Amino acid sequence: MNVRAEYTDTGKRCLQCGEMKPFAAFAKRTASTDGLRPDCRECKSKRTRKYRVENLEKVRAGENAYNAAHREVRAEYADEWRRLNPEKHRAGQIKWAKENPEKVAAKAARDRAKNPEKHRERGRRFRRENPHLTRIHKQERRAREINAKGELSRDIVQSLFAKQQGKCVYCPADLTQVKYHLDHKMPLKLGGVTEDSNMQLLCPRCNLRKSAKHPDVFAQQMSKGQWPISP
Repeated sequence: MNVRAEYTDTGKRCLQCGEMKPFAAFAKRTASTDGLRPDCRECKSKRTRKYRVENLEKVRAGENAYNAAHREVRAEYADEWRRLNPEKHRAGQIKWAKENPEKVAAKAARDRAKNPEKHRERGRRFRRENPHLTRIHKQERRAREINAKGELSRDIVQSLFAKQQGKCVYCPADLTQVKYHLDHKMPLKLGGVTEDSNMQLLCPRCNLRKSAKHPDVFAQQMSKGQWPISP
């Protein structure tokens, strides 16, 4: 596109797209007469992305060489960015972990082999501080072992406590006073899935009595006898 430089009091014409844009739309460049690049930021960004796609290996090689030669600078920059953008950093970590489960598992295995006692202590501390998440992880692991589908919300226990008003589904047991079990309404052995809609909180006695029974069958059995109050 053959476009000549053209100025107004508040901006100039981009020599790439030919549009009149404010001065703020152009990056600075000291070598230019006006101190600005001849193309706007948007056009420069498009051209850069296009070049990267067409020359990906070359670009990555250059980036790796630069990072290797400036490790300390890059590390300081990364630390500062993480400090200023904690939410974006955490979101990126979660996204990467979901997209690379094999790499996550391999790293975890290396860490466990390198520091087994540290790993065990971290696990014990996590279970003490997060009993509800421990129950969730246990049910998800059971589902994986039998190739059952499903995943639970991290706040499923709190949601069920509110929904059940802190009571066991099958008896009057107060789950704030006794231990509780996170149970599948429809057992995995009967085709149940590990998802929020198929979960409930039971007192230990009711859960052990229910075992892998169909929920309707167990409810009928319970209606014929006395409600078992957990100790």
